[in-house]
Amino acid sequence: MTLLFLSYWGIDEGLTQSTVVPHVKLLASFESVESVVLCTIERQSSFSLFQWEKILHVPLVSKNYSNVIVNKVSDFVTFSKSIQQLVREKNVGLMICRTSLAGAIGYLVHRATGIKYIVESYEPHALYMLESKVWKKWDPRYWLERAFQALQNKTATFLLPVSSHYASFLEEQGVSKSKIMVVPCVVDHNLFVRKHTQEGRNALNISQDATVGIYVGKFDGLYYDREAFEIFALARKIFPKFKMIVLTPHPSEEITLKMTRAGFDEDEYIVKNVPYRDVPRYLSMSDFAFATYKPSPSKRFLSPIKVGEYWSCGLPVMLTKGVGDDADIIHASGCGSIFSFEDKDGAAGLHQIAMQLSDSNVREKQFALARQYRNVMLLEKAYHRIIHEFIG
Repeated sequence: MTLLFLSYWGIDEGLTQSTVVPHVKLLASFESVESVVLCTIERQSSFSLFQWEKILHVPLVSKNYSNVIVNKVSDFVTFSKSIQQLVREKNVGLMICRTSLAGAIGYLVHRATGIKYIVESYEPHALYMLESKVWKKWDPRYWLERAFQALQNKTATFLLPVSSHYASFLEEQGVSKSKIMVVPCVVDHNLFVRKHTQEGRNALNISQDATVGIYVGKFDGLYYDREAFEIFALARKIFPKFKMIVLTPHPSEEITLKMTRAGFDEDEYIVKNVPYRDVPRYLSMSDFAFATYKPSPSKRFLSPIKVGEYWSCGLPVMLTKGVGDDADIIHASGCGSIFSFEDKDGAAGLHQIAMQLSDSNVREKQFALARQYRNVMLLEKAYHRIIHEFIG
């Protein structure tokens, strides 16, 4: 059987490298899968071409109209037609869409060709954007995405939410339990390994007795912005010889200004934008990590890939209250801490982290969380069931 995997992101984006590339490689490893057509949506003028045995990379290039509504409609119409042609030419037997945004295009292809499709990393994107105040309730994108998600609930063969909370919500909405499989965002434990800690610190002139905090990702949108830097500054006051590492695609000048405003001296922080493959090196030289999501009711449906990557590199995580299954896991295990700006318990959460760092087994406890809750075997089990359903 030939599969088609649709990513809503470009091939060079961090989310593609962390959550798409490992998935298509795993699919290609099944003997019953003859080939995988990987479609990525490219919004930059230049991009890489992915090459791997049994995988054909077909970039879908967005026209990037200045009007976001026009651009989204153009993408959906143009890309669905391109994929329909690929389905026919390559005799595709099943389409896998990553996220509900890709699933919207998948639905259009399904309606036109009858091909069965599944949606993995299935989350209520429209609700995230509304509650994070990125979209207004009258924004056409909000209503369009909600409508497409309702259609995916009805027509997708399988839905793979990333949290048990969203699985329960879908069942309450009338989705059959038999078509739901919970698969959190799994991590490549061969890539995210804690190693060369001292060498990494020496290369960046970080003393071995410093306490290093790290944040990986963006600010604003789904994530805190000003408030995140406030919690970084609070850590600076609590931990002696504190050093903050920020890995982000935002311009370094912008982040440097925010770190300065938060009270950091120039030698107390490092700001970089690094390739995804280099992220584990910086995690390995750190002691603990931040995951600062804006709180909202729908955040319990998340499965942040960064949390799994932090755990895999042995880092206790300071996570916003109410985020996915991870907040429940951290609370139950006593590994890491949960905080809320509204409850003003950031200092208490950081003191919890400090106590945990004094435990000689602190790294192994985080490794155990990664192995239990972010193991690629969870994904392999779901793929095996899906492929068996279609091939036998």
